[in-house]
Amino acid sequence: MNKQSFFIDDLKINIKKNRKNRRIRLTINSTGEINVTIPTYTSYKAGLNFAKSKIDWIKKKKPEKKIYQDNQQIGKNHHLSLCPDNQDNLRSKVTLTDIIIKYPKTYDYDSQIVQEYISKVTSRALKKEAENLLPQRLRQLSLKYQLPYNQLKIRNLKSRWGSCNSLKVITLSQNLLNLPWELIDYVIIHELIHTRHMNHSIEFWNNFDKLMPNNKNIRKKLKKSIY
Repeated sequence: MNKQSFFIDDLKINIKKNRKNRRIRLTINSTGEINVTIPTYTSYKAGLNFAKSKIDWIKKKKPEKKIYQDNQQIGKNHHLSLCPDNQDNLRSKVTLTDIIIKYPKTYDYDSQIVQEYISKVTSRALKKEAENLLPQRLRQLSLKYQLPYNQLKIRNLKSRWGSCNSLKVITLSQNLLNLPWELIDYVIIHELIHTRHMNHSIEFWNNFDKLMPNNKNIRKKLKKSIY
């Protein structure tokens, strides 16, 4: 897939060519990334003009930009420290409990370049933490409810918390660790039930009600959470 990026005001627009597309399609994912997918025979300029024609809609629908803050908790074990520094480059150090970001004093911590760097570093730290904690919790709940699975994959999912396929391979988002354990357990149990019921049938929800009677209230909380 070919891709080019453009800016409209301060909005970054990614324009991608896809041979499967027969029309221009505009999407905004949960992280605020703006994507315009166009047929291969369509010019990037046409895709950009389409985005410009929808700019009011984009500004209305685009979620607020996530800003990493000093002393912010990352996952279950880490705290973020943002330190202005006399050096000209961005640097980081990750320990078992801290993510330390050093950035030039000439930058603001909320500038795009610093925030993108923080995002990359925290994502790596979060994945390591998820690879340690999520398999343990999945095994515990699998045994407790007698819902076996075949494999676990941990990914940096952008638009969902988890999935389960027909081979009983469960995929969980590393970003789950930014949620309370109550919500994490909801997602895990949801995917474990899919090892028995692949769709959201009445049987699926009846099973969910038996295993987690308060699942409806928890689902409402989960819908308000960001990735």
